[in-house]
Amino acid sequence: MVKRWTLAPVIEGSIPSSLAIFMRTNSKLLVQKRQWIQEFIREIKNNTSCTDCHRKYPYYVMQFDHTGHSAKTGNISDLVRKTVDFSRIWKELAKTEVVCANCHHIRTYKRAKHKASL
Repeated sequence: MVKRWTLAPVIEGSIPSSLAIFMRTNSKLLVQKRQWIQEFIREIKNNTSCTDCHRKYPYYVMQFDHTGHSAKTGNISDLVRKTVDFSRIWKELAKTEVVCANCHHIRTYKRAKHKASL
């Protein structure tokens, strides 16, 4: 019979205190790292006007559009949520342009229409 790892020792409080402290500290550091990256992304969006219409909108209207020049490895928001290494997020950001939600939808529509005509 294969023994599976469970959270039972954690819940029961039977793990060594040093491990519990490490887990708590590591969790806090990950949360801080994620918050820092989210703030960084928010600043990019707040300080950049739309590539297409050249208007400035609040960060929650702006989106990263992968330009298609190189392979997309993931959505920026997914990479931030997973708290991957910042250098990987930075490389993915380099493959994008900042556009407003309306222009992003227009670009996506045109790409889909173009692919359908091929």
